[in-house]
Amino acid sequence: RVVIFPCKMYPTHRRMEARSTLAQVPSPARNRLAHGQASRHRKVMQLDYLTPITPEGLRRAGIGAPWRFGMADRVRFSELDALGHVNNTAYLRWFENLRLPYLAARHVTDYGPESPKLVLKRTSCDYMAEMFRGMDYIVTGRTRAFRTTSFTMEFAVFLPNQDGPAKQMAAGEAILVLLNRAGDGRFAIPPAGCHAFVTEDGAVAERA
Repeated sequence: RVVIFPCKMYPTHRRMEARSTLAQVPSPARNRLAHGQASRHRKVMQLDYLTPITPEGLRRAGIGAPWRFGMADRVRFSELDALGHVNNTAYLRWFENLRLPYLAARHVTDYGPESPKLVLKRTSCDYMAEMFRGMDYIVTGRTRAFRTTSFTMEFAVFLPNQDGPAKQMAAGEAILVLLNRAGDGRFAIPPAGCHAFVTEDGAVAERA
């Protein structure tokens, strides 16, 4: 036997009115939707993902001095946490992804069989604003100071903006040490690397 339960139907204008009332309630999800709608009305900047950006390219993206090396990418779904924004650990991976080509460009290593081992001694990140899926971003990096076998790097994450200053979303720092690949002591930073740290990044040479 089929039992039919009565169902109350609402007029179309009442359903629309209910949706309108719901839209007035603030929520992170609605804020993210509004951000996505707003971004479609802004000029879209063409970015080459995971490719080193020149100082001139950074300036066009609204990123000023002292940054002279960066890479662009887009937030992936796998980088989100349960709250829907970028997980804290993702930023540290972004810093590492930038650090590898940066050290090659600064002549610190060519990652060959005779190259030094790169040891991350310490790292940190300051989270300045939430980031969400689909956002384009640029990670920048530079060396602030160096000693004989170690150096301190600074990082930043920006939302590129060709119409004004880019918005900074995060800042990071890391101390790295070079070791001999054979495992018998430390490896001195090559002279070409020290020169690049000074001339390209304005780094300060510290006493060991």
